[in-house]
Amino acid sequence: MHHTFFARQSDSVGVQVQVAEAALKLQTAQLHAYRVADDLGSAAGNGQDLDYGVRARVRAQFGYLAQQVLDAIHILVIVHGAAAFAETSLMHQYWRDANTAARHAGLNAVVGYEVFGKELLGVPERISPMV
Repeated sequence: MHHTFFARQSDSVGVQVQVAEAALKLQTAQLHAYRVADDLGSAAGNGQDLDYGVRARVRAQFGYLAQQVLDAIHILVIVHGAAAFAETSLMHQYWRDANTAARHAGLNAVVGYEVFGKELLGVPERISPMV
């Protein structure tokens, strides 16, 4: 770690905390992905369509999990330092790929939250065909 007395980054409590937070964000994203997969698998196995309420929640969960992944990568880029942005850095590739993927319309967290919030509150207005 530059400009500190630590021989290794892993000796820093600050780094330890940041890595733990990033790991928990990734685990949170994974739990949401598993929930969505379970919902889709159950519906497909039973030959049923998902009702609008489940689809609205799934839309919000996709946006939420994408944001959790982006937040985790952001933390890890900070830990890694400026070298994370070198063209040859795997961290740079992960950062770029995740940020590109998260720009897909279906992963727009704010739209997903609005869709789900309207459903939770019984607001009939539909704002997106991707539900």
